[in-house]
Amino acid sequence: MSKRRKDRAPAVAPVESGPASTAFELRYTSDAAADIKNLDGSIRRQLRKALEKKLAIDPEGYGLPLRGALTNYWKHEFGNHRIVYRIYPAQRVVAVCAVGVRKHGDVEDIYRQLGTRSPMKQTLLHLSKKALLDGARKVSPLVAYDVNGYAPGWECNLMNGLPLADIKADLEKGAGGELESKLRAAHSSAALVVNAFGPWRTSPLSGESHRLPLRAL
Repeated sequence: MSKRRKDRAPAVAPVESGPASTAFELRYTSDAAADIKNLDGSIRRQLRKALEKKLAIDPEGYGLPLRGALTNYWKHEFGNHRIVYRIYPAQRVVAVCAVGVRKHGDVEDIYRQLGTRSPMKQTLLHLSKKALLDGARKVSPLVAYDVNGYAPGWECNLMNGLPLADIKADLEKGAGGELESKLRAAHSSAALVVNAFGPWRTSPLSGESHRLPLRAL
């Protein structure tokens, strides 16, 4: 699936006292976290060293790109285990997707594990939710979003100036339960629709007032 290589130092040696911004942040999918939890202590110590001393510094220099179904993924081998991860240079993030033994053909082979899960979907979902939450907190610094990205009330997650009474009446007629929880989330598609189309809830067109029920969108 990839060419064999020797574990080598990165082209530019990391500076131990350099600025923190040069390092990559390590993040983990739920599957990767479960993989790590199942490792014994000695393997976890080796893994931590590989992650913190290598992949967090130069994930490309210490890894190999994968091919086929795992295009856009990278691997790093340590001992008889391998790490499969993705690199997001713009965000300075290394997303660890799986950790497992690397003996080809073994029933526990990491590629077999990846075949039964969707690490890319989990990774992108996690990063997308974080980006949306960061954006919401920047735009509305006074709204106390919790760690899961939910505002205290649905009204807090909407733009100023929207016809809240009309919006509430529309959504209460639906069966989606948006007002109970969905509309409070920074990553809510319902909130996106309301914020995008809410200003036209009561929209003057050709000199007349036309009401546009949001439940029809």
